Amino acid sequence: MVKKSKWKQARLLRKRRETAKCFPETAPYSKANLKSFLNRHPAIYIKPDSGGQGRGIFRVTRVSGKGYRIEGARKRIHCKNLEDVHRTLWSSVQYRNHIIQQGIRSVTPRGCSFDIRVHVQRLGGEWVIGGMVGKLGSASGFVTNRHRGGRPVSLNELFANHLGLTGREGRRVRNRLKHLARETAKAMNQGYRGWPEYGIDIGMKPNGTLWVFEANITPGIAVFAALKDQRPYRGILRNRRLRRQKNSV
Repeated sequence: MVKKSKWKQARLLRKRRETAKCFPETAPYSKANLKSFLNRHPAIYIKPDSGGQGRGIFRVTRVSGKGYRIEGARKRIHCKNLEDVHRTLWSSVQYRNHIIQQGIRSVTPRGCSFDIRVHVQRLGGEWVIGGMVGKLGSASGFVTNRHRGGRPVSLNELFANHLGLTGREGRRVRNRLKHLARETAKAMNQGYRGWPEYGIDIGMKPNGTLWVFEANITPGIAVFAALKDQRPYRGILRNRRLRRQKNSV
């Protein structure tokens, strides 16, 4: 079984020019890296290296003149200094490898976190887009995963109702998402040769720049099944059937 590793993923995406500029700065967790990241970024994320479904993620935010705020595990803790931040996190990170990642502000005008899952599949030697879905967090949360209270929405709803994009602007973003997802799959393929599909989570800053948050190597599709429009879900299943048929010939 192939082992999930966010650190391996980060190194792969940083190697490819097309994805390096769209991937947040990432490093293994250490006290020194924690200090370095918080000195340079207003917010960072601490994630289990092999975790999934939004479990075990912490967000650490600099609070102007008041120290730092840690959010995660259903708690919010204030720390006066970096030493306190490390001491507070250590009980959660000491037994498993974790990464530190630059925080990217991907929020709606109303302050809700969001990202977009792009399901990329290898079919006939080409990377095709099986489906795309928006994932919307609450105004008080920072994780968009459905298992952590996130809500799946169609791209039309996300773009028009939550981001205020016109139809033309939405189409442009769709094309950019597809291009970045394919480039991400190509980068991942350098470390996961022959892998058939990825679930790529992409955020978008208020200025419109796209950022790859993660490329899941064992992507579930329940988030697509939860949509009223079942075409993306059926498209992913159809591509899986076609791949199996080609492999059986």
